[in-house]
Amino acid sequence: MLVHICNNYVSSKVHAQLVSSISRSPGSIEQKVYVPVRNKNHVGMNDVSGSDVSVKYVQCLNGWIRFFPLLKVLWVFLVAVVNKVIAERKEGFVLAHTLWSDGVVAYLYRVFWGVEYALVVRNTDLNWFLPRLPHYRWLVRKVIRNSNALVFIGPAYRDRFARKYPGLYSAASEIRVIPNGVDKFWIDNVSNVEAKRNPLVSFVGRFDKNKNIGNLCAAVELARKKNSDIELHMVGGEDEELKVILGTLDLPHWIRVHGVEKDKEKVRQVYASSAVFLMPSFHETFGLVYIEALSQGCPFIFSKGEAVDGFFLNPRFARAVDPHSVIEISEMLLELIDSFPCGVPIDEVNELVGKFDWNDVSNKYIEVCGEMD
Repeated sequence: MLVHICNNYVSSKVHAQLVSSISRSPGSIEQKVYVPVRNKNHVGMNDVSGSDVSVKYVQCLNGWIRFFPLLKVLWVFLVAVVNKVIAERKEGFVLAHTLWSDGVVAYLYRVFWGVEYALVVRNTDLNWFLPRLPHYRWLVRKVIRNSNALVFIGPAYRDRFARKYPGLYSAASEIRVIPNGVDKFWIDNVSNVEAKRNPLVSFVGRFDKNKNIGNLCAAVELARKKNSDIELHMVGGEDEELKVILGTLDLPHWIRVHGVEKDKEKVRQVYASSAVFLMPSFHETFGLVYIEALSQGCPFIFSKGEAVDGFFLNPRFARAVDPHSVIEISEMLLELIDSFPCGVPIDEVNELVGKFDWNDVSNKYIEVCGEMD
């Protein structure tokens, strides 16, 4: 049995997609997903329960408890025990989907009942918990040392973790890099057309501070001084949100906001018509949107040390920038538009996107988890 401990299960479909993919793998692995939730309305979100999968939502967290990180994980562990998350508390293997919130729970299971586990390091661990909880580093070191493996979503986060926390990094018995997989829609609809593209720049994501919307728009505006045909098409928010971020009453004529779009086919059309996909986030654990854009032959720009940085060797079509430098983003934008007038060549797209198939990703996680009873 493979037991997933996942505090962030309801906030992202990535975890459910991994569980579903593992369930389709040969060997019929029984899975149990333990999902602590704060809000009863979250019960049932992203549920993939089936013959070999059981998703158990347990309302065990209140808003105030987030201010007490250690108390939070201890409470989640106690509720897990009461709800018999691991039958007889000895069966199977635990996959903790975050280092702190899920990892400490997995560690306590091992301390009391000898259950083995692996850890996944995510954005919140590296950019929030570890910097803000230095007094718990001793506990994090124990969590890592007693795990079977430490998994990073990308090379950039692995390298940053090793550089900033060498003592924690050296405590791991095994280090693995396993990317998130991309939705099957993008695998099945990889672009097979090479044609001249207009200088359209696209963005797909939430309109929030982390996505660096202000510098993104400023960089496009600067690039327009050399190529006035450039337009910016944005998916994931509304006009009023963007006006607040930019501090303006009216949006420039060269920006088109498509709103929140759930239809993948419409999003695909935006990528397919774009000359460049631009998302210079300040922090990005992985960023599946970059792979979605690539599947449609669209070159992309991301931030140095974030997201997919390190996944591609000497990429012509994927450029890393300093998210704080409007000039650098603008120059890279113009360079990609000129370098790929017809998008990324089809043969490169097919070869690279296939590496992010959930079937391959789930097989790598099964390898990490080893033998499961």
